[in-house]
Formats: sequence, structure tokens, C-alpha cells
Amino acid sequence: METYPNIICPVSPDSINEKAARTNAFFTVAIVGLALYQNNYFISLLLGFDFSLRAFSSGQYSPLRFLAKQLTSLLRLGMKPINASPKRFAAGVGMVFSLLIALFQMLDLSLYANITAGLLMFFALLEGGLGFCMGCYIYTYFVLPFKSK
Repeated sequence: METYPNIICPVSPDSINEKAARTNAFFTVAIVGLALYQNNYFISLLLGFDFSLRAFSSGQYSPLRFLAKQLTSLLRLGMKPINASPKRFAAGVGMVFSLLIALFQMLDLSLYANITAGLLMFFALLEGGLGFCMGCYIYTYFVLPFKSK
């Protein structure tokens, strides 16, 4: 486990490019914004599917991961390895948020869809702009207490 002051993140031997992960976060913001603007639950479902590819596998078939890798390569942003496990956990959280947004959109509960989307966009902006992973906080306070029992 990787430890920050009072925060514990899951760790694994795998690593990913932090710059690609941060680029991916900006793609997430754009896609969630499009799903809200279009009021289209299908876009939210597609985003949830992409998150699931990154959360429950290596992510090699994720279209957003592919685009992020291509863009970071095109812009010559370089490689900055970071542990993959916190990003996988965060992708799982993103999947849940995306599926909730889609459900709320299907049920025409736009207030709940907007609030959930706003939270997801805020978390993605923290990741993309500051490299701040809210997933580690969620893991520490909402998963770890139940995992150790």
C-alpha cells in the first residue's frame, strides 16, 4: 500500500503513464459535458463501459486510453510512470458514476444526473489539472474500513 499522510492507496507491480492518465481525465470531462449537453444516456453508458475496460482489465482495449496515449505521444509529453492500481480503482469509481448518470438520465432525473456528473467532472479536473487522485481518499474512507474486517 502506498501511503500519504493518513491516506492509503492500493498498489500493484503495474505502472502506467501519469501524463496519459491525466489526459484521459480531460477527455472524461469533455465526454460527461457532452452527455449532459445532449441529455444522452447512451454517451454516459459508453463512458461507463470505457471505465470498466480500464478498471477490470489492463485497459488495452479502452478507446479513451488509446486516444490519451496517442495524444501524449503526438505532443511529446513523455513518460512519467505511476502505479496503476489507484488509477484502476478510480476507473471503477468513474464507472459507477457514469452508470448512475446514465440511469438518472433514463429516468429523467436531471437534477441527480447533473449533481453526479458535476462530481465526476470535478474529480476528473482534480486529476487532470493537479494530479490529485480522489480515488485514494474514497479507498481510504469508504473501502478500506470494510476490507480489513
